[in-house]
Parts: sequence; C-alpha cells; structure tokens
Amino acid sequence: MSPRLLRGGVVAAALAAGTLLLVVIVNTAHWVDTTFPGFFVMSNRVVPSIALRDWSDGDPARFFQHQVVGVDGERVGTAAAVYEHVRRRAPGTPVEYSFRSPEGQSLVAKVPARRFSTTDYLLLFGAYLLNGVAFLGTGLLVAYLKPRNAASLGLLAAGLTTGLFVTTAADLYGPYWFVRLHLLAESFLAPAFFHLALVFPTERLPRYRRRVLLGLYGAFALLAAVYEGVLGSPSAYTAVHLLATATHGLGALTIIAVVIYSLVTSPSALVRRRVSVVALGTLAAFLIPAALMAASAYYGGKVPLNAGAFTAFLFPVSLAYAILKQDLFEIDVLLRRTITYGAVVVVIGGLYFALLSADAFLLPIPSQAAHSPLALAVPLPDRARARPPAGRRRPRLLPQGLRCRAGPPRAEPRPRLGSHPR
Repeated sequence: MSPRLLRGGVVAAALAAGTLLLVVIVNTAHWVDTTFPGFFVMSNRVVPSIALRDWSDGDPARFFQHQVVGVDGERVGTAAAVYEHVRRRAPGTPVEYSFRSPEGQSLVAKVPARRFSTTDYLLLFGAYLLNGVAFLGTGLLVAYLKPRNAASLGLLAAGLTTGLFVTTAADLYGPYWFVRLHLLAESFLAPAFFHLALVFPTERLPRYRRRVLLGLYGAFALLAAVYEGVLGSPSAYTAVHLLATATHGLGALTIIAVVIYSLVTSPSALVRRRVSVVALGTLAAFLIPAALMAASAYYGGKVPLNAGAFTAFLFPVSLAYAILKQDLFEIDVLLRRTITYGAVVVVIGGLYFALLSADAFLLPIPSQAAHSPLALAVPLPDRARARPPAGRRRPRLLPQGLRCRAGPPRAEPRPRLGSHPR
C-alpha cells in the first residue's frame, strides 16, 4: 500500500474516531443526576465487572457477571426496563433484584437506588474517554507521519483496538449503540499488542512476522465470531469474556516484558535511549491493568476492571513524549540532520572568521581594511599577494588570505608588529 493511500485511510479513520467520540460523549451525558441501580446493566442484562467502591452498599462485586432477571418481584426482559424501573425511584430507595449467576444459581438482594454524580461520570466515563483520545490519537498520528514504518503500523493496530475498546465501553451500559463494535475491539486487543511486541522497540522475526501475524489475527477472528454469537447467552458470554480478559492480561505482560528486555539487553545506546521513557510509561500503564485482568479472569469476573483506566493512558503519553523528545520513530530525522549540518557549517564558519580575525594583526598587509576578517575571507588583489620566486611553485594548501606567509622572506625589511608602512 502506498504512503499516500495509507495516509488517506488514516485521515478517514481519524474522522470516524472523532465522530464516535462525539456521539459517545453526547450519549453518556444523560447519566449525570439520574437515578440508577448502583450497578450497570449491559444489553443482555448482565452486570459488568465495572463499579466504584461505594456503589451497591460498598460490595458491588457480588453482582458481577450475574444476569438481572427481576426487579421488585417483577420479571424484566430488557436492560432498559431495569433502568426505567429504578429511574422512577428517589435516590436511597431500596430496590429488590433477582439475579442468576453464570452457574445458574439464584440470588436476591436489596440495593438502594443511587444518584449518578458528576464525580461518578469523571471517574468512569471520563477515564474511558481520556484513554480513547490518547490511544486513538497516538496511533493515528504516528501512522500518518511514518506510514512505511513497521513499528508505527504496530502502534496503529494497538492504538485503534484499545481506543475503540475503551471508547465504546462507555456505551455498554446504555444506549447500546456500539456493543458489537466493542466486542470486536475486545477480541482483537490481544493480537494487536502481540503485533506491537513484534515490531517495537526493535523488529523481531522479520522473515516469519507476516505469517505469525496472519495466524494471530486469524485465530482471534474466530474468537470474535464466537463472542458476537454468544452475546445473547449470559453464561456463554461470561465464559468468552473471561477468556478475552485473560488474553488482554497476557498481551499487556508481553509488551511490558519486551520493552524491559530491550532496555536491559540491547547493545545499542540509541535503542536504550529511545525506550527508557517508554519502558517507564509501559510499566506504569499496563502493570495495574494486567494484574486486574489476570485476577478477574482467575476469580470469575469478581474483580472490577475500571481501575485500569486510571493508568493505561500513560503508555501513549510516554510514546508521544518519546516521539517529540527522543525521535522514537525517527519522525523528524531529516529536520534534525538539517539542523545538525547547519549548526556544523555555522560553527566552522565562525571559527574560520575568528582565526582570521586574530591573525589579521600578524599579517603585513598595508591596509587598515586587512584588520577585518571579512576582508581576509575574500580573494585579495594580485598586487597584495606575495610572488614566489621564478621556477618555484607555492603549495596551494593554505587559504587564499594566508598564502602571503607561505613563501620565502621578502627582501624589504619586515615592519614591527602592529605597525604599518606610511
């Protein structure tokens, strides 16, 4: 694919991503100051592993991955019915819910209705949107600037999938416009980071990378197809979700290991300099999400995952810093070479003029203009030059203004230092 065509695709993707962000922001704005159950409900009425600590009487994890089947003794068939039933209640009113666990067990609990505050919005949806902008913006910008770079394409894959994943996550709890897109991004999140690990910070398996990537993306495409198919079956959905979450943790740990390994073992000082900041950002960004995803997969979804959004944005931020300050992807290498060469020319020229200026007072040139370094930098008239003896050629090694000192002593007496013939 030509760079021009790829840049056009990046621009189109940026416009689509901007539209998606705008729509999600408008759709999620209605949450503020509304009454909700104290937990979220997805389109299949499953409670996601997302909550703040003070929700649901301080124990929201007991409902994670459970399906809501009834509210106040009445059966409900849609998530919208659950929200609408609670929205009519005043905050603090106890509401009785009937749940079904992934294993088919029943659970009945009373949870006070709660007002969704601005703080709740910032801690949840604000964190999602911040990460969405950071990942989408970094991936698209680097791909636009360096369309032929393998590392920039790997970052594009990771940035797009992660950005779409966290942006559409804000839509999972209503109005459910982008649920299918979220499942697709969730399925391809792990192979995108495996892709990035193969090309960043150094390229690995260059001969077999295309085959490896085809195998990875093909295998996770099957996972995406299965995931989309089981959305309506809560038990199967939970099982596939936990599998996808486990792969996310594996992908995060892989990129952490690869970056740290390159930082510690690379013999190139340039590579170490470029990835030092990124290594710190990667560790800070993905260590908590990786631990949360691994724990959630191990404990059956009982661990809330939203805390990972508080640090994940540090990865694209560290990349952006490295790109701007360390030229991580050699985006401005031409500019830097131009500045470097220009500085060398200026320094050499300055030294040249400085040396000529210091030497001007040592030259027996009968003119006050000779004390100007500019005068010594230009060719002198023939009458001001020293003539070598006949039959003997003077070496043409010195600058033109200094050749008068290269020949034998002149017959006339040499004037004293600093004096001039009258």
